[in-house]
Amino acid sequence: MRLFRSFHPTVLLVVISMGLSAPMAFAQAGADLGPKDEFLENLRTGDPTTADNKSFDERIDTEINRLNAVAGGAELVARQAAMDFVSRFMAQYNNPNNTVAFKEKFAERTSMKIEEQFNRGADLHPVAARAMAQVLSQLGSVSAREALLLGLNSSDQVVRYLCAKGLAKIIDGVSADARLTDVTLNAIADIAAKETNAVVAAALYEAMQYGSDHAAKVLAAILKVLDGRLEIMRASLQSVDGAETPIIQFLMQLDGLSSDDKAAIIGRFAVLLRLSVEAYDDASSQGDEAESRLDALDQLIALLEDFIETTVKPSGKAPDIRSEMAKLSKKDENEKTVVAAMKIELLLWIGTPQTGGELNKAPWNVPAGAP
Repeated sequence: MRLFRSFHPTVLLVVISMGLSAPMAFAQAGADLGPKDEFLENLRTGDPTTADNKSFDERIDTEINRLNAVAGGAELVARQAAMDFVSRFMAQYNNPNNTVAFKEKFAERTSMKIEEQFNRGADLHPVAARAMAQVLSQLGSVSAREALLLGLNSSDQVVRYLCAKGLAKIIDGVSADARLTDVTLNAIADIAAKETNAVVAAALYEAMQYGSDHAAKVLAAILKVLDGRLEIMRASLQSVDGAETPIIQFLMQLDGLSSDDKAAIIGRFAVLLRLSVEAYDDASSQGDEAESRLDALDQLIALLEDFIETTVKPSGKAPDIRSEMAKLSKKDENEKTVVAAMKIELLLWIGTPQTGGELNKAPWNVPAGAP
């Protein structure tokens, strides 16, 4: 017997805001983003121009240099510096007296300066990179788009996660420009197709959830990611991790899908369903240490089968992996017996070389066994 818990993916985030001590007293090594800065106070109610760029950049550079100077030092000092870095940027950006023009200029210059830092690659300390990614993710400005996309290339999972969340936050702004939407979706898809971390992959899928007016572009990007991720999963069942759960939910609500679109989705989801059931079988033999993974796979399998059944609409009784899986909550059910029954229901969907399944029929035409 296994008692189900709600899905909570393994938390990868190293919280950069750990520690609750008071803000540091900084030595003033030039103009910075301090709360009493005269330049910022005078300009925040006005309309900044390109002539003000240098003054913005000087203050942003001071904050960046201050953080970089301590990022690789004592852990508690570095964490506190990261907290204060984020706090000072966001205090300036969220000041209630800011005009829209001031916020746009501040976001533009901040994003440009952080992009310069991201271009340093491995030379940028992870503590500093995470703090900068957190600033970008909170700005909610289209000006941060290029820096956020660059951050997706980071070797640090936290940076990738924060940048993906930041890209999700600016979907409305980016979607107003068809060309920018296309470029952004393609860039995210290229990264997401190779992502192996469940939490980051789920965040990247979230960053691709543009509206139905961009349905064709969104679907092309999602299929590209699925193709890449399925190759990773075929190579290792340990890579089947539940990250696709949010994108299944999204596709359930996406309007404007043609019959060909649905067939393309079903083709990928059939393979993912097979891999998920196989991964479930593998995890079920690992004992209590696999409990959270089983919960994630449980939700993934249920959503996949729900999407497939709703889309395919079998003429007779539909295969039912979900009902077999639900038996695991009963005290008298043997786990191996239930998993065996789940596999039988799976084959009724994907077929075998000897016996066809629901998804082998036209117009779905999934190859037998969903290889």
